[in-house]
Amino acid sequence: MTRPVAHPVLAEIERRRAGGPRDPDIRLALVIEGGGMRGVVCGGMVAGLEALGLTEVFDEVIGSSAGAIAGAYFVAGQAAFGTRIFYEEINNRRFIWKPRLFMRRPVVSVDFLLDDVCRDAKRLDWRAVLAARSRLVCVAANLDRECAAALTGFADDKALFAAMKASARIPAVAGPPVVIDGERHVDAGVFENIPLATADSRGATHVVALLTRPEDTPAPELERIERLLIVPWLDRQKPGLGAGYRLSPARYAGELARARGVAPCPDGAAVLAIAPTAARPEISNIEVDARILQQGALDGYTAVLDAFGRPAPTTPPAALRLDRLG
Repeated sequence: MTRPVAHPVLAEIERRRAGGPRDPDIRLALVIEGGGMRGVVCGGMVAGLEALGLTEVFDEVIGSSAGAIAGAYFVAGQAAFGTRIFYEEINNRRFIWKPRLFMRRPVVSVDFLLDDVCRDAKRLDWRAVLAARSRLVCVAANLDRECAAALTGFADDKALFAAMKASARIPAVAGPPVVIDGERHVDAGVFENIPLATADSRGATHVVALLTRPEDTPAPELERIERLLIVPWLDRQKPGLGAGYRLSPARYAGELARARGVAPCPDGAAVLAIAPTAARPEISNIEVDARILQQGALDGYTAVLDAFGRPAPTTPPAALRLDRLG
């Protein structure tokens, strides 16, 4: 459904795009949800924002898990390029392979994604990230402090890549915690799937929230692998963390409610949520079918254009190279 420009977030974006001076009392944040391979949807969304010329309008780009990586490519001006990672580079056994669980090796290889793909096959311009007008914030779960951690202000590429690894390091199935400043970090989803609370704590007054599940989709219950592997793994890291994670569906439901405007944000920030329409299927977090992933990217791209009152593309965007849909 097309939203009117009268929405305060859209109005602020249009004012900035027109070259107007930035009001120091307004902080505009882009919040990006992750979701494993479902992150291809947020990839399509940031590609849509890039196509609309909105790469530099945000004060901060705050991402969790796959959303942090999509955010990095977005602020670097490589959003569409980065989105292709999902259906050109990691929909294979090098990234996801369940039998590795029985070999006591990571089922999901975040190291392959960050060290091989993002540094080589789909090289992230990390210098552009560090120099970007929009500050990148990678949200991770700090196991020692038992809270979401906003990792930002990167001194170099090592710090940036460590933050992205931490944000996407799914507990129990993607390798050991990432140690940053002497503290252990794992995937943001332990404490925050949609980083609205982080945006709020950093002073955001206006927020665009990119959601990877279709509109009106309820928060899911814990999956079997979460109950059997992630919960006990978290308790081994620190007693009580697993019990807290069992409550994460209710916490995620609250995040969805705030993003969708059903519940208010604590400090009253204006939030514009963008998600695929309810008619679109939800992408699995372990999806590897290139055609399904490409459709997910197109769904995200189309959702952004719709939110800004632009018509859906009549042909797949060339920058996304959606050859399976051509």
